[in-house]
Amino acid sequence: MAGCVITEECAMAVSVDRVWKVACSGEALQKACAAFIDTVEEEGDGSPGTITTLKLSAAAAANAGGSLMKTCVMVRDHAARVQRNEVLEGGKVRAQLKSQVTEVKLEAAGEGAALPRLG
Repeated sequence: MAGCVITEECAMAVSVDRVWKVACSGEALQKACAAFIDTVEEEGDGSPGTITTLKLSAAAAANAGGSLMKTCVMVRDHAARVQRNEVLEGGKVRAQLKSQVTEVKLEAAGEGAALPRLG
């Protein structure tokens, strides 16, 4: 079985601290992405092993291939601002793979700006 890595950068005019806060809080994530996420349920304290279940809005579900996305935190490094999750359930891509892991690394991109590196 061959592995595959897809990466993307997405510059944001939002501070790194604010983006990290949203990435680490189900409540903040739901508020920031209200057009895409209806509810967020977290089982755990955010550390490795925490299960997060996102119920997507109808518009987001149409593009994602389903209305539910469930992930498990593998790594959450506050100092390095890196989070790695295993996708347990949901999405077009996950349905076609044996396993799927996502990683976000946040870097500062100037005053009040962040550069998330998604992979």
